[in-house]
Amino acid sequence: MSRLNNVDFTINTLPKNRPGVFWPNNTPGRFFRNALILQEIMECVSEEPGNPNPTLLALALTNKAVLLSPVLDAIWKTMHSLGPFLRFLPHDGMNIMSTAPATGCAHFMGYANRLRHLRLAGKTPADTFDVVSLLRFARHQPPDLPLFPSLQSICFTSNEVSMLCAAYTEMTAHSPITTLEFTNLHTETKSFGNVLSSFALRYYRSLKTLKLHFPDPRREFGMRSMQYLPHFTDLQVLSITCLHPQFPIFELMELITGLEALRDLRINIRVEKSPPPTVINLRSKASSLSLLRLEGPLGFIGTALALFDKVKSCDNVVLIPNPSVGDAEKDILAQYVAKSFRSQPDLRFELPGML
Repeated sequence: MSRLNNVDFTINTLPKNRPGVFWPNNTPGRFFRNALILQEIMECVSEEPGNPNPTLLALALTNKAVLLSPVLDAIWKTMHSLGPFLRFLPHDGMNIMSTAPATGCAHFMGYANRLRHLRLAGKTPADTFDVVSLLRFARHQPPDLPLFPSLQSICFTSNEVSMLCAAYTEMTAHSPITTLEFTNLHTETKSFGNVLSSFALRYYRSLKTLKLHFPDPRREFGMRSMQYLPHFTDLQVLSITCLHPQFPIFELMELITGLEALRDLRINIRVEKSPPPTVINLRSKASSLSLLRLEGPLGFIGTALALFDKVKSCDNVVLIPNPSVGDAEKDILAQYVAKSFRSQPDLRFELPGML
C-alpha cells in the first residue's frame, strides 16, 4: 500500500490470508483487488472501542468519495439496538408516526441494508420507543419484504429478554437470519419463550445456529420454551451451557436427538442425576457430526456418548469431564468411543474452561 496519508490504495499483492483469490492485472482486476483490501482495513479498524468508532469517522473524512460508504458499512454492520434506524422515520420520540411501509423510505433502507448482526444488550439511549408502538409498526409492514434484508444474526447479551427486545425481533421478520444466540440468560421469561416461538414459525428452515448460555448456577430453568426446538428442522449447530445442577438436560435429549441436520453439538452442564430409562434407548437421527463436545459429570458424558454412537459419520469428539474424574475413567470413555463409534472419530480430552 502506498501513500496511506493521501488515501491512495495502489496495491499489487493480495493479503496472505486470501490464498487462491487472484484478480487479473487490468483495471477491473485492480479495482476488485483494492476493494478487498479496503474491506479488510475497515473490519480491522471497526474492532476498536467506541460507538461510533472515532477512527472510522476520521478515516471517512479523509476522502468521502472513496471511504464514506465502506466506513458506514462498518459502523452499521453490528448494532446494539434498532432505535437508531427507527429515528430515520417520522416519530415523536416514543411512537412511530407513519403507517407507510418503511421499505419505501430510501433514507431508512440506506442504513437498514447495512445491518448484518444485531447484539441486543441493556437499554440504550436510542431505546425510547413504546413497545406497543413498535408492535403496531411491525404489523403495518408488507409481508415478505424484510426491513433488514442483510441481517444474519441476533444475539441477546443481557440476563433476560425484555419486552422491548422481543418487539425488536418482530421487526426482523423475513430477514435472512441464520444464527440466534442467548449468551447471558438468567431468567426464562415469557418474552424468551415468545422469541423462540416467533423464530420457530418464521425461521424453522433458515436457522442454522442456536446457542443458549445460562451462566448463573443459582437459576433454575424449566426450559419449557425448548418445546420449539424440533421446529428448527435445518439446525446444524446447537450449543447449550447451564451450570444449575437441576437443568433438565435429559428431558431435552429427546428433542436434540431428533435433529436430523445437526452437525455441531456442544453441551456443558453440571447435572449429577441419573438419566431416566426413556433416555437410554434414544439414538440421534443426525447422519453426520463434525463435532461432539461434552462437558460435565462422568455419568452425563457416558450417557450422551451412547446417544450418538450410531451416527454414520463423526469427525471429532471432545470430552471435558469434571476435574475429579481420573485417568482410569477417561480410559474407559476412550475405549467406548473407539469400539462403539463407527467412523472412529478423533478423540481428545480437555480441561474445564478451555475453548
